[in-house]
Amino acid sequence: PAYVPAIKDIYETASAAIMSVPDFATDLVKYIGGQEGAYEAALAIQPKGWGDDLVIALTNNSNYAIDLIAQFKTSTWDSFMETFGKLTSDPVVLDTIKTSTNDIKDVNSFLGLNIADNPSFKSVSVVIPVLAVVTQFVNTKISMAGTNDRKSANNDDPNAKTMQTMNNVMPFISGFMCLVLPIGIGLYWIAGNVFRIVQQLFVNIYMSKVDIEDLRQKNLVKAE
Repeated sequence: PAYVPAIKDIYETASAAIMSVPDFATDLVKYIGGQEGAYEAALAIQPKGWGDDLVIALTNNSNYAIDLIAQFKTSTWDSFMETFGKLTSDPVVLDTIKTSTNDIKDVNSFLGLNIADNPSFKSVSVVIPVLAVVTQFVNTKISMAGTNDRKSANNDDPNAKTMQTMNNVMPFISGFMCLVLPIGIGLYWIAGNVFRIVQQLFVNIYMSKVDIEDLRQKNLVKAE
């Protein structure tokens, strides 16, 4: 977000308000430390050259402050507002942060879902991991359709059995990953699967109309 101008403008309003509070870096790092996995995520995106001192990085790099608050989920913003409200009595600062967070939530919204949040069994977002499993299964079946004859003719091949096991297991692993990672990642995988399914369908339709012998002759002529 800190390097996409149109989006940076939205985050910059919130980060500027947060950075206007005295000792904001210390308080922000302390808050992050109390959120599950947030401190590790903050270290992972920290700019090189500041070591592991998040306070120094935040104080000296405004872009890092933007990238850091961009990791916040909806629930994180809610608890952050409550915590940060105790650190400043300036109503302008609090109102600016609150207004900005609403704009930020809109930026992360896709079909009514916040792509920064994790899927929940209590919301419609639970369909994301399900769709990830289904679309990857379909993608695998369609892409392997042309090799079914070779598989049946060589059932004792251990490599073929290993590949078949992987094809059956990987969709469920993807589904689990989409359950524990942000919704945006699941949507990304689903979109990729759908694209490959459509692409493979067109390839299969085209190849079903191709005379292999004629294709071989053309390639021989081309090679010569």
